[in-house]
This record gives sequence, structure tokens and C-alpha cells, in this order.
Amino acid sequence: MEDNQTQIVPPGEPVPVSKLVEVKRNIPLLYGVIGILILLLLITTIFLAYQNIQLRKEIITMKITQVVGTPVPSGSPDPTADWKTFADSNGTFIFKYPSDYTASTDIGLLNDPTNKFAFSVGVFKSNLSVEEWAKQNRCTGNTCSSFTTGIWPGSIQFDLTGQYASVESVVKYGDAIYELSMNSKEANKPVDATVKGIYNQILGTFKYLTPTTTTGS
Repeated sequence: MEDNQTQIVPPGEPVPVSKLVEVKRNIPLLYGVIGILILLLLITTIFLAYQNIQLRKEIITMKITQVVGTPVPSGSPDPTADWKTFADSNGTFIFKYPSDYTASTDIGLLNDPTNKFAFSVGVFKSNLSVEEWAKQNRCTGNTCSSFTTGIWPGSIQFDLTGQYASVESVVKYGDAIYELSMNSKEANKPVDATVKGIYNQILGTFKYLTPTTTTGS
């Protein structure tokens, strides 16, 4: 019976030529496997490095967005740029008003172009809070809407309904109460949204010049 077991070459004896040929044949295959593994490792490394760079870019973009926020459009025209300026005779305050408003000869300070609404400013020396002053001096005998926060710190704004409607803003400055109103000059006609918009723009231009107060009636 033929023995198929691998023959062991005794020490000191030359390796058979067939064995050397077999080893030489396996060397290129081994090199090929190693080369493929190195290539795969290189591709994986490059891919992971690219992913890492992209991730860092996304994180930086997110941080910039969080810090900067939504860009605010610049160069928006000022709707009050061509308005006139009113300064009271006591040098206490100034504000801007539309150029087509005219001096009032009946109520308030200024009439709108239709002569249906008038803007006015009243200054009253008082120790009351704005809410207390409004309730005692404007909401007694008239119907007032709920007080809402005005455009100045500590101020209130509300609608006054009655025979002649108005929108009112009341703020305290020093020891005086300032009341800025847009009044309807027609009975039973409310102040519409367009006129209210102009009224709020006027309020946005109102500035105190001194802490001096003037007593009104």
C-alpha cells in the first residue's frame, strides 16, 4: 500500500526541488493577498478621513448658524424718513409725524389728511401708576379694552370705545404721566387698522428731551 504522508526531510539534507517550486509558486499569491489587504485598508482610511472632514464642516456650519442666526435684510427704507418733526414748546419731547398731517384746530395736535382722526399728547403730573391713572381718568364712563404692553418699558396700550373712539398709550416718565392718543373725530367710528399702524409708527419716533414734566389738563 502506497504511503501518501508528507515526507520529512532530515536535517542537513537538501530540500527537494519540488518543494522549492511549490513555495515559489505560493509567494506571488501571498503578495497578492497582502497587496489587496493593504489597498482595502488604504481605501477605508481615505473614506473615513473624508467622512470626518464632511462631519466637521457640518458641525462648523451648524455652530455658525446658531451664533449668527437668520440674516436681517439691510438697507430697508425708513418709512418715517420724510416725516416732519414736532417739538413741544417746553422742550420736553419730540416726535415725527407724516408730512401730510396738519395742525389741529379742534382736538389734539395733528389731523390726518382725511380730517377724521387726530393725534394728541397729554402730559399730567401724577403719582399714580399707569394702570391706575388710565382706570380713573379714561376708563371711568367709557369702555376700555384690556391693557396690553406698550412699546416703552412700563407703558400700556388700550382701545377706548364710546361715542368717540381712540387708541391710547400711557407711560410714566419722572413724576408725569404721558398719554399719546389717536382719536376718531367721527361719532361711533373706531380707529381702523391703517390709522393704528401710523399711530404706532409715530410712537416709535417719540423721544424725551429732559426729565422735566409739564402739567396738563
